[in-house]
Amino acid sequence: MQAAAAILAVVPDLDFVFVWVLRMGPGWHRGFAHSIAFSVAIGLLAAAPFRGRFRRVLPMLCAAMASHSLLDVLTSRLAPGAELFWPFYSKRYAAGFMDYLDFSIRVRAPLEFLILIVKISVAEAFIFIPLLLAIRLIIDKLKGESGVASLES
Repeated sequence: MQAAAAILAVVPDLDFVFVWVLRMGPGWHRGFAHSIAFSVAIGLLAAAPFRGRFRRVLPMLCAAMASHSLLDVLTSRLAPGAELFWPFYSKRYAAGFMDYLDFSIRVRAPLEFLILIVKISVAEAFIFIPLLLAIRLIIDKLKGESGVASLES
């Protein structure tokens, strides 16, 4: 399940196929693939193989995919924001808390591209590692409390 969530977290950026491969223009990036509706639809498909755990796995897979779009909203200062509410509303949302340059703004030389990937990875590690550790501590604490309660009964 963790592997599926990790894969889904990067799926929205597959819309670069429209920009770089099909040359349909930069407007395709952060469009429909970054919407909450698309996250739910793909989450439903990805959760289908987890038959016995479907109801438990579905919200986690949808959240993993939607987290990408929400981070793009938070880091869209120079680039257009994400179409979070597509197909119902095509407005793009951008908070721009960080100056986080979008790949679609301009094509880079290979070394510049590599340096940008490293910078982005470090920034995301600073955001996600503490968050994931906090979630893990909360889960462990809740499991510990429920284990103690079941031993006392």
